[in-house]
Parts: sequence; structure tokens; C-alpha cells
Amino acid sequence: MLLTSVVTGLFLTGYALAESSVEDALLWGPYRPNLYFGIRPRTPTGPTFGLMWGSSKDGKLDRRKLRHSCEQSDKLDLYGWTSYDARTGGVEVISDPGNAVNLTLEFVKIPTRSEDWSLRVRGVPLNNGKDWNSTVIFYVGAAEEDYYGNATGIRCSPSSDGSVSCRGDYYTSLPPPTTNSRQSSTVVKSLKVAKDSLWDAESFVFNETFASSNVTDGKTGYGTLHLIERSFDSAFSFDIHSTAKPSRAISSEGVSQYVQDATTEFDRRFDAVFSPNQRSLGQDHTAFSRSLLANLMGGIGYFYGNDRVNSSSAPPGSRALPKDDKKHELFTMVPSRAFFPRGFLWDEGFHLLIVMEWDLDLALEIVKSWFALMDEDGWIGREQILGPEARSKVPAEFQVQNLDYANPPTLYLVVETYIKMVTGSKKYKGVSSEHLEADAARIFIGRLYFDLKKHYDWWGRTQKAGDSYVNQGDHIYHSYRWRGQSETHILTSGLDDYPRTKPPGPHDIHVDALNWMTLMAGVLVKAADYLGATKDLQVYSQHQETYERSLEFLHWSEVDQAYCDVTKVNGLNAFECHKGYISILPLLLGSMNATHPHLNATLALMRNETELWSPHGLRSLSRSDKLFGTAEDYWRGPIWININYLAIIKLLELAQSPGPHRTTAGEMYIDLRKNIIATVYNSWRQTGFAWEQYNSNTGAGQRTQGFTGWTALVVNILALPDVTEASALASADPVAQGSAGSVAIAEADTLQLLQE
Repeated sequence: MLLTSVVTGLFLTGYALAESSVEDALLWGPYRPNLYFGIRPRTPTGPTFGLMWGSSKDGKLDRRKLRHSCEQSDKLDLYGWTSYDARTGGVEVISDPGNAVNLTLEFVKIPTRSEDWSLRVRGVPLNNGKDWNSTVIFYVGAAEEDYYGNATGIRCSPSSDGSVSCRGDYYTSLPPPTTNSRQSSTVVKSLKVAKDSLWDAESFVFNETFASSNVTDGKTGYGTLHLIERSFDSAFSFDIHSTAKPSRAISSEGVSQYVQDATTEFDRRFDAVFSPNQRSLGQDHTAFSRSLLANLMGGIGYFYGNDRVNSSSAPPGSRALPKDDKKHELFTMVPSRAFFPRGFLWDEGFHLLIVMEWDLDLALEIVKSWFALMDEDGWIGREQILGPEARSKVPAEFQVQNLDYANPPTLYLVVETYIKMVTGSKKYKGVSSEHLEADAARIFIGRLYFDLKKHYDWWGRTQKAGDSYVNQGDHIYHSYRWRGQSETHILTSGLDDYPRTKPPGPHDIHVDALNWMTLMAGVLVKAADYLGATKDLQVYSQHQETYERSLEFLHWSEVDQAYCDVTKVNGLNAFECHKGYISILPLLLGSMNATHPHLNATLALMRNETELWSPHGLRSLSRSDKLFGTAEDYWRGPIWININYLAIIKLLELAQSPGPHRTTAGEMYIDLRKNIIATVYNSWRQTGFAWEQYNSNTGAGQRTQGFTGWTALVVNILALPDVTEASALASADPVAQGSAGSVAIAEADTLQLLQE
């Protein structure tokens, strides 16, 4: 059965479906991002493919040097995509000094044939080639099912010329290596492996049971897992083709042309969408920016399996089991292929702020996939660890998700940006999108609107603090508290070890939790306005106003001149003030306009070099805080690109809006933009990688290597206006040219459209 007849992955109940061209273009891809190279379809079932390589010692493959999953311990000089688009393919390069080989992997999807793709593998010795050898293992995992639901395999056959063909529902072929490649041998190892173990092909490479399962020339091997091993003693090149029908032959020349077309189109589109504005930077950042974009896109994954969930009411130490037998699927970006190869709710909104500029339909497919995970109460797990392959990268104690734990709802930032695109207040330069058409946009936003409301309601119920406050004017003030706090961390806040009240208590209230509630209410205001839902517009506008009043009444400290968390001391409210990212989130998330009475103090906090400002970006915690740089030092000083991106965008907005601090904001925008670009670029030049965070003293990248998740926001930052004088920003292209007003339709008409 071909996959086009069973593509259920993102055909989500209640959503307007994407055109078949979008679904088809995204059917296949390197959707196993935890591997250096692994291919699967965007469906729960279907064949999976992967690549391993290594070198031999004393005639045997060296177990220590076998490469498969992305591991920082492999100490590769480089691995990553130089170009990649999810619709067409791209080029990945790998430099492995441990195996003395440079690999180039060219993956392309065949135009107009959504089920067909090709991969070219090229290897070159790093040394002079003396006594050099390289072994490449390409594997096919196909556990199909018979009429009774029993797992069945496929057949693979090698030939005397070194070619291999595998036949099942799909036809996979490996022609002989090119004539200038000296191949020592080809061996096919066919095994009957359980369906749930196919992902772990590496563990079977050295399994002794292979001794009786090797397939030689002219014979056919039958199994669910086939390891096709090719060994070389000089530079090599060979192709791999996967087609829905054997008759769809793909020539070597055809692959070369498809690769050239894909890379040329990637470069052309990049120049149209993200061409760096870099006149004042002194260096060409084009290759750098392309690399960040390609590696973000190359980190798209498809995951399928059970999640593991407990509620906070479960007894301490109780064993966590899957919530139910239902399996879930997720189409998402990952923050890091080596260290975080799974979906993170907090990260995904930032990823999509880049992707939606490039390919809006792709971004909205991912948005739909995330909201499809939401349960009947409105909860979405903050970390998605679906299936055994994803769980293999996560310690058991971190695999369980909690039904009461929230996470920063960054997907609302994506919806907000999409509404700006639809209403014309933000330009879209990416690939042609059906979701910008009036009817399609109304239907999509209308159906997404119900999910946005549901998640907002869940957030308000579960994260509300224990107290409500009423002032002398009888105004009700709302407060919120992150659930899941320990003595040292609030992982749920996204800011992990950022200093909070110690010890934590039920009366603590967190300023950043309130900020995220305010953002959600504001996005619902925009969505209700767009849809013409006048009653909801009034309700959510009142919510937003209440939250903004609560921010000022509960969280502003006149003494500290900053927004702070609050706790109780002897029954009275007391500020727990640790100046840093939580202090500026009210500005970054939209609660402060150009004339806000506390804007000057907030900008001063950001610009003060003894507080947040550094030559390399905004610190996560004030340098003056007694906990700066202490303990784990994760969010206690290091520079994070996602928050700096929000700051740059907000400073540009202020610089382009009338107000008393317009010039100050403009000057800060110019300097902060340059600082962040230089920080990420310099570290990339030195190491070849983007990093999870950056040292506020040296600017060096640190923690996770190859973190092309939200660090790739530098792609967007480079495309922002590049000026040397704040006054020039007034005439520069704005981030969004104010509100274009609602393109409202009658509420009854909206409901009719949604029912069609």
C-alpha cells in the first residue's frame, strides 16, 4: 500500500487541509534529525532509512568509530546542511577526522513525484589516502504487515557488479559506485527485526547473528532490516534511489541536475527572503546566514509513539506509565540534533518565526501538528518524547510529562505574526502560500481560534496563583504561578535555574507567567477582531487590560525600578527581585507601549553595563545580582538569542513609533543588533557551529554544540534594517506598519465557513 493512500499524519480533525501539493512535497524527508542522516515518511507507518559509516582495523569494522546518531562525543569537525529546503532537498557536509573522511550527502526529492527521492553519497580521504579505508552502511527498515497484522519484511538482492535492489511496497536501488570509485566489497545483511527496534539499526551491526544472514551475489535476503555495507579504499561516490514503482528509473545525470536545481533555488529564495542587510558589519554574512537557515530546516523531524504522563496528584515515587494506549504524532523542528532531538513547546514558536518567513504553509503544518497534541482539557506537553527512538536520547527521570505543567506559549507569537501577514501589516516574501488567500485564511484562523481559546483557558485555570487581590478602587488583579517549581529550578518557565523565591511557596507569584497570559489574551483579541467575533473581542480585551493593570499593581517595584516576582513574608506581599530577562519581558511581549511610564527605567536596565548590557548581547541575569554566574549558571548570566531577538524587534518598533524614548531605543537597536550578530558569527567562524548560549564575558559559544534552533533567529536579525544613525530608522522598512485594521466578517458567516 503506497503512502499517499494512508497519509493521515497532519490531516487533523477540524482544520482546513492543505492542498495536496503541500502534503505531497513534505511527505518524505530526513525526518530522523537525531541521526547524521536518516529518512522516513511523515506517516506512522512506512519504510525507514539511515546511513552509518566508519573505518576498519585489522580487517574488522571499528566499533568505536562507527557513526550513526549525532553525538558531540564523536568530535566531528563539522556536520550540517549547506542548503536545505523541506520541499526539494539539499546538501549536507560532514568532516570526520576520527575516520579521516569528508562526506557530502546530496538528498533530493524528485519533482512531480512526491514518493520518489534520491541520495548521493560522496567520500574523500582527509589524509593522503595511504592505508585508508572507509565503510558506509546504508540500511532499509521495512516491517510491513500482512492481512492478519503480522510483521513481514522485504527482499534485497546484491549483484556481481556491486548493485543492490530491494523490493517491497517501495523499490530501493543502489546502482554500482561510479567508475572512479574503487570498491572493495558489497555485503547485504538481512535480518528479521521487530518493528519497534528498526530505529536502532546500529545495535545490530556487530550482532553475532549476522554471521548466518549475510547475502552474497545473486542471492536474495529476506527480512525487516537490511544493512547494505560498502567498503572503499579510495575516494568514492554512489547513489541510492527510492521510488514507488520500479519503472521510475533515475539516472546519475538526473540526480546531478536535481541537486543543482535544488541548491540554485535555495540560494535564489534565500536572497529574496533573508538577504542580509550588512553594510555596516564589515564582513559578508551570507554563507553564515544560509547555513543557519539550512540547519534549522534540516532539523525537522516526524515523531510517533506514546507519551508518558503523570498528574501532580500522583503519589511521590509512583511509576509513570503512558496516560493511555493512544499514540501521538508530531511534525516539528528540534533545537539540537545531537542533544535535543525532539519537540519543545517553548522553542517551537521561535523556530517558526523564521520558517514562516520562508515557507508559511510548512510553518502552519507544524502549528497544526502541535495543537493536535492538545488533550480534552487544553493541555499540551512541554516536551514531546514520542516513541522509543526519541526516548533513547532522554534519561528516564526526564521522560514523564505532567498534566499540570505549562510552558511559555510561544506558538501564539506565530499566530500573531500570521494575522499580520494576512491583514497586510507584515510583508511575506516566501514561497507562494495558499494560507494567504482570504477564504483559506479565515477558515484556518477560525478553526485554530478554538484551540487557542482552549489552551488559554487551561493556562488560566492551572497556573493561577492562590490569591486574588482587590485594591481600593475595587479592581480585581490576577496573578499566576508556574507549577513544577523545585528548590533550584522552574523548568516549566523555560528559564530553568533563573533565581526565584527560595524556598518556593504556594503564595509566590511570577511576573513572567503573567506576561505570557497577557500575550495570549492579546493574540485572542487580534484573532477575534479578524474573525469579527465581537463578543469575544470585548471579553479578551477586558482580560488583557486586567492583566496589564495587575502587572503594574502587583509586580512593579519602585525601589528596584523593575518588574519582579512577589512572595509573602509574614503574611504581606514582598518583592523577590532578581533583575534580568523576567524584568524586561513586559516590554518584549507587548505590555508596554512607547509612552509607558516605566519604559525609561526598563530601557535603562537593559542598557546598563552593570546590569544586563554586555558587548555580546543582553545578559539573562543582572551582573549586579548576587546569584549571577552561580551554581548551574544556565539562565544566570549567559546570553540567549531568543530573548535578545525579542528585544531587538521591540527596540526597532519603539524606534519607529512616536514617543519620548524613540532615539534611545533606536541607538540601542543598532548596537544590540550588531553585538548579537557578531557574537554568533564569530563563534561560528571559530568552531563551525551555532551554540545554545553565549558567554557574556567573552562571547564564546557554550553548552550545546550545533544548536540551530532559536539561535538561528540571527537569520531574521540580519535581514532587519542596517543603519548607523537612529534617525534613519524612521524611513527604514518597519517590522510591521502598525495595525491594518481588522478584515472582519460577520460572525455568522465565519461559523458557516467553518462548517463547510
